[in-house]
Amino acid sequence: MLKLSGLAGTFFGETIIGYLCDLYGRKTMFIVNSFFMIIFTIISCFSADTPCGMTVFGMIMFWRFLLGIGLGGDYPVMSANTSENST
Repeated sequence: MLKLSGLAGTFFGETIIGYLCDLYGRKTMFIVNSFFMIIFTIISCFSADTPCGMTVFGMIMFWRFLLGIGLGGDYPVMSANTSENST
């Protein structure tokens, strides 16, 4: 389940951020996507049991899903950025 949460987030990140990249521009979404990856990587390091009953594995799966959205969004943004800036 831990591996699947990251892969599911990657799938949604490719579709959602790829679409938003067409709407708002590649440079803007590159900054937003980088911010997503940095923040959710740091937050996933502090996963712990919660008082409302969610275990540490549930928290890690949640944050890895959101991190997967950032990682998946990196694919369409970076491929477009590389093709524009390469000679």
